[in-house]
Amino acid sequence: MRPPGTEGFFPGHDGTRLFYRLRPPEGAPRATIAFVHGFGDHSGRHPNLVCGLSARGMEVWAFDLRGHGRSDGRRGHVDGWDDYREDLRQFLGLVRRGRSDGHGGSALPYGGGPPLFLMGHSMGGLIVLEFALRSPSELRGVIASSPAVGRLGVAPWKMSLGRLLSRLWPRFSMEAGLHSSGLSRDPAVRRAIRDDPLSHGRGTARLALETTRAVEWTREHAADLRVPLLLLHGGADVIVGPEACRTLYENVRVPDKSRLEYEGAFHELDNDLGHERVVADVAEWIERRSSA
Repeated sequence: MRPPGTEGFFPGHDGTRLFYRLRPPEGAPRATIAFVHGFGDHSGRHPNLVCGLSARGMEVWAFDLRGHGRSDGRRGHVDGWDDYREDLRQFLGLVRRGRSDGHGGSALPYGGGPPLFLMGHSMGGLIVLEFALRSPSELRGVIASSPAVGRLGVAPWKMSLGRLLSRLWPRFSMEAGLHSSGLSRDPAVRRAIRDDPLSHGRGTARLALETTRAVEWTREHAADLRVPLLLLHGGADVIVGPEACRTLYENVRVPDKSRLEYEGAFHELDNDLGHERVVADVAEWIERRSSA
């Protein structure tokens, strides 16, 4: 029987209380995956991915970004993009200290544990790409699912207003207008998102500016990536179109890079119809690099 997951809280880089989850596999883990969710999302909304990877012998750690899920912070707000980056650094420190030995024993030292992979979805995909560009050491690879590296499904006038108000009223908040109909082709998933009290759709003016800056910086520095990369995207994604993901892939120069585009798929690949194939593709990519 697979061991139950654990959850708890840890301090972000400035002491903000952040929520995390761990799903261990049965037996010794063959890889460790640290997962970062997207805007308005939270770590509990990706059971297909988490359980699927765990069933393949991998331990999966995930946390709620500040202002999301069960973590503290104003909903959909950061003072600067480095809040996300440094919170992720704190989270990886927790992962390194707490990685399981697979038998319920004490934590393994980081250098002696299974290989570490960083994975993010949507805005989380942007977060992990930017982080990997700045801090590639000790990562075996990075996976970005529907990464927010291009024009977003937010109305352009809202993004422009956010950038304009960022200095005058940085905490000004409005609905981003990202409708659940574009997230998945599965009606049950769309209903669950609408009924989920931990999901939200609000973003602040400062978040709009910081996201724009992070997208621009990541695209400009894509050629500097030094770790293996897997990019995933839905061919019918209207939240973050696949075109920018294709361009980013072309600009990455690391030899070990892969891109998978799923025809007809929507934004949340692991919550869409046909998610079994997506999870299997991710697991197989990780397995090949775990044994390298």
